[in-house]
Amino acid sequence: MNDYLAGEYTSKKVNELIRDLKLIAKPHDRGDKINVDGKYIQPGGTWTSLTRTFIYTDEDRTKTVEFIRNRLDLAFLLILEYIPKYGLNHNSRAGSPADNSELNKMLDCEYINRIAIHVQGTVGGIKSLMERTYSDDDDMIGELEAILLTIKVRLEQYKRKKSEWSRFPGKSVGFPGNISDE
Repeated sequence: MNDYLAGEYTSKKVNELIRDLKLIAKPHDRGDKINVDGKYIQPGGTWTSLTRTFIYTDEDRTKTVEFIRNRLDLAFLLILEYIPKYGLNHNSRAGSPADNSELNKMLDCEYINRIAIHVQGTVGGIKSLMERTYSDDDDMIGELEAILLTIKVRLEQYKRKKSEWSRFPGKSVGFPGNISDE
């Protein structure tokens, strides 16, 4: 996670994070697994079991949980701390200084809201993994339940912090209307 914060965080990197959050949020059929390295859903079945045993030997439950946890940790770090404090570099030319214009501040607001919406979307995908893929694994269910609890608590933290942010004049950082309290 720290490699993302070593330099300026760009809107391109945020879009990559959102892509990962969408992958986590996808509904899963029985036995489907997340292929972390390939960034896709492997359908459940004998072929997936064989390929994960003999070809994708580093793809396992631990790696899936780490991927989910790391993506969500980064998402909350960005929406609660990094973007409100530093903003994103929206300039596509490498080496150009970040512009502090009103437009970029508004774009930062929109990125914060997009990340929050996609974080909320991961709840359904995680529940799907619990019910359809790992229902027979109490340890995995415990890990995923802890992640769900963390999402709930950190989204509450986000709701509280939004009123503190005065960095975005002319456009308040609003909590997206379709985020629910589950």
